[in-house]
Amino acid sequence: MVRCTGEEHVTNYCQSYETTVASASGAGMDLHIYVLPARSFATAPVPSIDSIVGDSDLNLTGVIDIRSSQLANALSTIMSASVMQGSSILPTPAGLPTPVEGMPSDQRMRYALNTAEHASNFDFAEYAAYADIVPVESSPLHVDSLGNILWRIKDVVEIASAAGAGAKVGLLAAGAAAAGAGVVTSPVLILAGGTVGVVLVVAGAAVGREIGRPIGEKIRDWMRKRMGIA
Repeated sequence: MVRCTGEEHVTNYCQSYETTVASASGAGMDLHIYVLPARSFATAPVPSIDSIVGDSDLNLTGVIDIRSSQLANALSTIMSASVMQGSSILPTPAGLPTPVEGMPSDQRMRYALNTAEHASNFDFAEYAAYADIVPVESSPLHVDSLGNILWRIKDVVEIASAAGAGAKVGLLAAGAAAAGAGVVTSPVLILAGGTVGVVLVVAGAAVGREIGRPIGEKIRDWMRKRMGIA
């Protein structure tokens, strides 16, 4: 195993975590969460959120900044069929245009973010944002909420002036890109901060089906490289 950063008198080894949270009602309401703790990065410090979304190993497009108040909206967005498949499941709120079929994925993603409160998956998205479901390294290992994690990142930025921490959502493409076919695109939420590490969240449908397996593989490959074991 690869030795990772940590206190000199403690033997530390690289480790990552994955967990899935799903609604009992099904209906495509599930999220898969990847966690790469700060100590597991082969080179310190944890990279900035901007360098992560700009990393050629991820090659995200249509990136949008996410505020703390938008966290549930972002989780709803990454589960939205209007973003995943191009056929909207969102009703059209009064005064807003109906997204047309064929609208670019980044525009569908922004529309879904702005209208998430009207989506059928929003109650589950709120639960996923604020329930204690994310494995977090401390003493001992415990679970915390994405909301608390993002607030801690915000506190670090405000108190310690840490640069490059925050949250963003973007589109991740994976698959046989070199062959020009079989490419799968999925929205992903990324939280990054020096004291936390990096958390990536995708819709369970994006990694739990045969067609979506390249998304999960790409995220795991990215984490392995950051851990220095790829």
